[in-house]
Amino acid sequence: MSTLVVFAALLGLTASLPAQRAGQPPAPTLRPLDPQVKEDGTVIFSILAPQAKSVAVYVDTMAPSAAVPLAVDSRGVWQGRLGPIEADIYTYSFVVDGVSINAGLVEVVGRTPEAWHPRKGPHGSIHAHWYDAKALGMLRSVYVYTPPGYEASTANYPVLYLLHGSGGAEDVWVSIGAANVILDNLIADGKAKPMVVVMPFGHAEPSPRVGRAATFTARDNTAFMKDLVDEIMPLVQRTYRVSRRADDRAIAGFSMGGSQARQIGFARLDLFHWIAPFSAGFSTPAGDLTVEMVEQSYAGILEDPAPTIAALKLYWAACGADETRLVTQNKLFADVLNSRGIRQTFLTIPGGHTWHVWRRNLRDLLPLLFR
Repeated sequence: MSTLVVFAALLGLTASLPAQRAGQPPAPTLRPLDPQVKEDGTVIFSILAPQAKSVAVYVDTMAPSAAVPLAVDSRGVWQGRLGPIEADIYTYSFVVDGVSINAGLVEVVGRTPEAWHPRKGPHGSIHAHWYDAKALGMLRSVYVYTPPGYEASTANYPVLYLLHGSGGAEDVWVSIGAANVILDNLIADGKAKPMVVVMPFGHAEPSPRVGRAATFTARDNTAFMKDLVDEIMPLVQRTYRVSRRADDRAIAGFSMGGSQARQIGFARLDLFHWIAPFSAGFSTPAGDLTVEMVEQSYAGILEDPAPTIAALKLYWAACGADETRLVTQNKLFADVLNSRGIRQTFLTIPGGHTWHVWRRNLRDLLPLLFR
């Protein structure tokens, strides 16, 4: 068993604390130490916090209230053990004197590695492109995955547009979702077709840069769709060898990105014949989703379903079983599609609104695309 530890959200906790001013006592020292993953799946977490009165730790499958207390030694290092925990990638946090602090990621690899665990073999590449989003009047960036062997090939590839959730940016499908690793492994195993994957920024604002976080303003799906269709897709088609056929183009995403994938996919069936939302909600002004709301919002495909039936290769929706409201909404939407003869798949897997569900959703979707 091995471990991969990434402090993606942390450049050193001391850097996030207020700078010391003249006459003030020094800022408290907080420094996480690398977690130690054991053969039995337990993980030992440690943090240097000599001035803390209490420290506990939890991973993102636990409630903060269930954080496990750590013990302190004479050096001020707090340490404790969690698990055994299932093989996966976890966000972990320390609770220091009642304040929760996100400390990064820890990867637990079991005896049979999952699709998101790196392994030896051919690897694809990640490219970052800055572009002038003319309709939005700002600079933005987009991440692009090219599969192993792309550079040596002359073929045109199918393309998946992969969208993120409301709290993320264009990098999260790589930095947390391990999408590139999942693709590498499935392609190597012959389970997924080699494809180009495009990961844009889903908010209508400038892309985050080093030293500046995204502000995550109110969603503007109309502006995002215009940016995607008018700027990003032409950029991808100019720069990469991708097919321009709708049969070779898919759109998918999770949470906010899942809702965008569903809305854009059905609005632009001339461009996308494969649509896959994960944990995607529906905007409801009052109360929960009803059949009437679906029929009104998707009248374009429901009143005359024949063109959709002819064009759509796959509509594949998934939720975590614990996402009760989303499960209800997506089941209702699936029933409405069924009533019009539009083929669809809706499924649930164990879990909630977390990356543990979305990594598995991507793993299960990719083998279905472009077949």
